[in-house]
Amino acid sequence: MNCINKQGVIVFVVIMLLTSISTTAQETTLKNYGENSLSINELMARALLTNPSVNSAQKKLEAAIARGRALGQSLYNPNLDFEYENSEQVTKTIGLSQTIDWNGKRSANQELARVNTEKARLEYKVVRNSLMSSIAKAISNYERTTDLLAIKEKSLISATKLSSFAQRRYSQGDITLKELQTAKLALFRSQTEKNNALSSMLSSKQTLEALTGIAAAQWSLEYLANLELPSLTNVSEYQSPVLLLSQLTYLEKKSEMEVARKQRSVDPTVGVKYGKEGDNNIVGVNFSIPLPIRNNFKDSYIASSKEMKAAEFDFENRKRLFQANLFSNHSRITMLSKSWINWQNDSHQSLESQYELLFKLLENNEINTLNYLLEIDQLLQTEEAIVDMRFNLEIAWIDWFELTDNYKVWAEN
Repeated sequence: MNCINKQGVIVFVVIMLLTSISTTAQETTLKNYGENSLSINELMARALLTNPSVNSAQKKLEAAIARGRALGQSLYNPNLDFEYENSEQVTKTIGLSQTIDWNGKRSANQELARVNTEKARLEYKVVRNSLMSSIAKAISNYERTTDLLAIKEKSLISATKLSSFAQRRYSQGDITLKELQTAKLALFRSQTEKNNALSSMLSSKQTLEALTGIAAAQWSLEYLANLELPSLTNVSEYQSPVLLLSQLTYLEKKSEMEVARKQRSVDPTVGVKYGKEGDNNIVGVNFSIPLPIRNNFKDSYIASSKEMKAAEFDFENRKRLFQANLFSNHSRITMLSKSWINWQNDSHQSLESQYELLFKLLENNEINTLNYLLEIDQLLQTEEAIVDMRFNLEIAWIDWFELTDNYKVWAEN
């Protein structure tokens, strides 16, 4: 009887465990489905919230804001002095002194703090934009490697059919051993290329998941290839966050130079004191000023001025690069868009039917094994070229968005 009870308990526990595992599996499946059904806009928003580099930039911005508040405060605190002397007469005094910011060092610090804060805000924006561009490129590359894997699988299917066909024809004495070996070699090559394509796809998938923190899904950026051509007339160099960041770096160095110039000036200290010496009252006024003899801070000022000039040249160089990249990107998009439209209008319908047509020609002895392989290879290379063209067009658009700071396209699709 006890044995039966124990068996019943064991069965009950097993049933409960299986039920729990099933429930957990269902929850995990629902979670993965929910993440994989995210739109690209939702994916970007989630990644921006959880990515470590963005969070790091956010903390740096908060630090810059706090540092700006610190730089905006008064440079000098007042000093409170007490003096007691017991000699022939007892002397007791209390004094208050204050160093005066005579040459506006605080205002120079405040300007530097303002520029530093603006620079930190822009750096935060650049990090966010860079992450969105990296994710978009990773999506595009994952889509590309997935499509290339599908092409290699199609190649493997064709090579397998050819190998079986060649083996059958060789057994019948219709083809030579050389043609059979050629077919088998093509099968081996197709298997190798398919495995290489699978490796590339898994690598791009890993990159996408590392950037987003979400299991990769079949997101697509193919709609970018159908966007209207961008206009150069509506683009200003002040739209580029990277260029604006370079400009702010120049203004930062300029502010640092002004702070160094102010540092060369000296600030006086004024004090008053009151006390008693014996039965007599004492009232005193003190004025002191440091003498910049041993260190006049000239070298610090010279270094700051050189850094400002260097930042100015860097800014000018960035402006040239911006213009060059702008025209280069526009040319890339224009050229690739025309090729893509021509392909969409004229050629893309005819490829699939040619695979079956070639195999029928091979079965009817209208072409030999070598010619079949050459024709099939040409079709496969054409498909790969089309995939690469679409990928390059998507990358050109992503570079354009980053260059012109226009990411509304994610919200629209």
